[in-house]
Amino acid sequence: MYIAKSTKNIAKTAEMSYNNRMNTKIVKSITSGGVTFRYSVGRSLARGKELHPHHEILYYLGGDAEFLSTEYRLHPQSGSLFVIPKEHFHNFRIADEENYTRLTLAFRDSSLPPSAEKLFSGIRIILPSDELRALLDYMCARMSKDLESATTEAFMQGAFLMLISLLSDCGECEAPHITEGAIIDCVRFIDKHFAERLPISLLCAESRLSESALYQLFKKELGISPHKYITERRLIEASKLISEGCAAVFAASLSGFSDYSAFYKAYVKKFGVSPSRTS
Repeated sequence: MYIAKSTKNIAKTAEMSYNNRMNTKIVKSITSGGVTFRYSVGRSLARGKELHPHHEILYYLGGDAEFLSTEYRLHPQSGSLFVIPKEHFHNFRIADEENYTRLTLAFRDSSLPPSAEKLFSGIRIILPSDELRALLDYMCARMSKDLESATTEAFMQGAFLMLISLLSDCGECEAPHITEGAIIDCVRFIDKHFAERLPISLLCAESRLSESALYQLFKKELGISPHKYITERRLIEASKLISEGCAAVFAASLSGFSDYSAFYKAYVKKFGVSPSRTS
């Protein structure tokens, strides 16, 4: 998901009407207090980008979806809430993209109260309580109103803190479905060894698939190629190291990049800033 960048802690707003090329009917977005709230109906623009350096909360409202991660594979019911920590691979495969409806919140560690960090140690799938559902539904309704209103900005900031508080009292309400399969095994292998040299032949041996079968299944299951996934995983790690004070050239090397020029271009393309400007 996209997090709007701002030098000031003020709301940014955007509203887009139906676009035939993107097949997105509604996108309403506001950034307040370091948290980006986005209400969307239609095709996801994040396909192939489900590995990112920010946390995500997604309130799923419909669209005939299958959720896939290294821990879960399930068809969520409408009203399910997904708590997805940073750097955790996940993917929504949508059968009915036209009616895919969701509210997403994207934010970094700095927006979380210290006591809430434990909520983001792993992916959680929740069937909200009546109180939590009422808050989420009201947030969706508020997104349909005047996003430039100062009261809307203040409400969303307060709603985020209330949401985090209510999540602390929730358990996992969806029965876990442990993910099995060659591609997920391959993803797990990449996640453990991304800083090493990973030729396609090694991934084929690990997954016991031919090169063509590996590419086809990766695209079908994840929407990206094996090489793209490895690059994304390395970029996320490099960004983390740089934000912790590591020099960009060392961060690139430690993350598995052997060519700094290629790393630099990929980094700017993904994050929109050079490594030296990462905060």
